[in-house]
Amino acid sequence: MKITKLEDLHRWTVTDFDELFLEAAETERNLPSAFRKQKMSSWPDYVQSWNAYGWTEVGPIRVAPSAAEVDRLDLAMDLGLRMPTEDRKIVWAVAHSAVGSGRGPKWTKLSKMLGCSRHTVKADYAAALIRLTWIIDPKRARVMSEGTRPTNRPGQFLPPRPRKYD
Repeated sequence: MKITKLEDLHRWTVTDFDELFLEAAETERNLPSAFRKQKMSSWPDYVQSWNAYGWTEVGPIRVAPSAAEVDRLDLAMDLGLRMPTEDRKIVWAVAHSAVGSGRGPKWTKLSKMLGCSRHTVKADYAAALIRLTWIIDPKRARVMSEGTRPTNRPGQFLPPRPRKYD
C-alpha cells in the first residue's frame, strides 16, 4: 500500500482497499485459534536415538502477525462494518479465497458459491470497493456523478445497488 497514514484514508484508491482486505484476510488466518487445543501429555514426544536427531517431521511454522498487521486488520474490519451487508459478504469472500493462493481470488469457486457468473462476481467486487471509497469520501462520489452526467438526473452513473446473495 502506498498510503499508510489513517488520516489520509480519504485519498485511498480502490487498489489500496483491495490490498488492505487481502492482507487482512491473510492476517486473520495467521492469528492463533480462539480455542486452545488440549494437550494429551505434559512431556513432548522425542526420538529415542541420538542418531535420529533432526530427521523427524516437523509441521509448518506459523508466523504470528505483527502489531501493524493486526492494526490494519482492525481497520479493515471497521471499514467492513461501514459497508452494506451484501458488499461486506462479497469483499470478505473474495479476500479469504485469495489467501494462500499465489494467483489471486478463486473467481470460479466464488461464482458457484454465490450462484452467478465469475464476471458478475468480479464486477460486484469492484463495485463494492468503489462504493466503499464513496462512503469514506462522499465528496468523491459527488464529483464522479456530476462530472460525467449528460442529463440532470442525479446518480445516473453510480454503480448499481449491491445484489442480494443468499
